[in-house]
Amino acid sequence: DGRLVKGINFVELKDVGDPAENAAVYSQAGADELVFLDITATLEKRKTLLDAVKRTVERISVPLTVGGGIGSCQAIEELLDIGASKVSMNTAAVQNPDFVKEAADEFGSEKITVAID
Repeated sequence: DGRLVKGINFVELKDVGDPAENAAVYSQAGADELVFLDITATLEKRKTLLDAVKRTVERISVPLTVGGGIGSCQAIEELLDIGASKVSMNTAAVQNPDFVKEAADEFGSEKITVAID
């Protein structure tokens, strides 16, 4: 639902506020980069919440890496178009390692990261 949550091992998630507001606080506090992970996107078989990412990008002055539900070059393009600096993939990279190369070739390797967790 576009809210910032806190949990341990992605369970017992507690709502801790608006991601854009919290990102602005961290940006103003001196963070040099932020990572936005839509932790339920893949499980719910949907793309990352673009509105929440866009609101976050508008509130910060540092690079933003976005992950969650990234399974196609179209999804990557949408995120980069709204201001994400990079994308982070996990499930898609595990299920289709060739997708990492395809994405890096299309968008540049500096725009693609893989999360191993």
